[in-house]
Amino acid sequence: SARNLYLVEDLLWSDPANPVLDPGSERDLEPNAARGAGTRYGSVFVRDWLRKNGLKTLVRSHQCMPKGWDRIDCGQGTACYTVFSASDYDSGGNDGAVLVFEPGSMGTPTVIEYQSTPETNTMRSRNRQRLVDLICGHKAELRVELKRVAGRR
Repeated sequence: SARNLYLVEDLLWSDPANPVLDPGSERDLEPNAARGAGTRYGSVFVRDWLRKNGLKTLVRSHQCMPKGWDRIDCGQGTACYTVFSASDYDSGGNDGAVLVFEPGSMGTPTVIEYQSTPETNTMRSRNRQRLVDLICGHKAELRVELKRVAGRR
């Protein structure tokens, strides 16, 4: 349904407003003009939502970060983390990161940053080419299946 599509779009394309980069954005809850979809939300909104749900930390992804991750302090012991695990995404030179939460960490993760190597870049290129070859080699079957699925909606 249209409502389900809207919810999925909002989940995928919503981003926090960083009060350091965008002063005055702490209370924002507005359309995400930068992406053309989703919602842009401020740190006060995140803090209030976390406290209402008895949580300290929001972890989200789907946004490339130069060092692989970012942390926005939302106040009162709450934080919003963005983590992006794909290093050198689209040849952009960014690091990748993983957050590790240990029992007793009180919502504060250990961050592991990493950078892809020339070997992994070569492997990624080969894998991308294999995927393109598979899609092109089966495009007739894919078209039939996509039309079948689209017809059910």
